[in-house]
Amino acid sequence: MSAKELDRVEVMGRVKAGALRLVEAAEMLGLSCRQGKRVWARYRVGGGEALAHRGCCRESNRGYGQDFRVQVIGGRALGGGGWASGQCGDLAAVVAGGWPQEAAAA
Repeated sequence: MSAKELDRVEVMGRVKAGALRLVEAAEMLGLSCRQGKRVWARYRVGGGEALAHRGCCRESNRGYGQDFRVQVIGGRALGGGGWASGQCGDLAAVVAGGWPQEAAAA
């Protein structure tokens, strides 16, 4: 969990214990009263784990699978042209400008 999420768990725990009112907790967290109620509802149902970002530890919908990444990097590293064959030394240049063969062909 991030520091922000841990702060939310700690503050919502104080609300549960009765040491803080929900409005005060929302102010402490920099939330509106309405958003504080939403966070409190999630905390009541699922505890501290419910306040963790729900996209955490998930693969991106736009990302490529691990098999594809290994295949691409493996192909470049095995002499398919690219950083392992000595044609490009800086990975940032590859990302910015494409592989050297592609630049020469264009």
